[in-house]
Amino acid sequence: MSKPITLSQKLRVMARLREMGITDEKAIAAVSVEELLLKHEDIPATDLRIITGLKKAVKENRLYCYLQKEEPEKNNAEKEENDNG
Repeated sequence: MSKPITLSQKLRVMARLREMGITDEKAIAAVSVEELLLKHEDIPATDLRIITGLKKAVKENRLYCYLQKEEPEKNNAEKEENDNG
């Protein structure tokens, strides 16, 4: 089983987004993963998962719940299985 994504990881990603000029929920909802990858090629896969989770939580008006919940971090085998499956 993989390590869960923690609140501190989520807050670190939010701080990084702030440094990129993404400073509120509206900006999080508006930015695309593709746009982030084009501008910042060094973003780790885990950070992209967190950003995707943030975007979903903002859309559903559940950001506070998302930040409190620890999520399992998928490893590469799990990702491939979900993608193929």
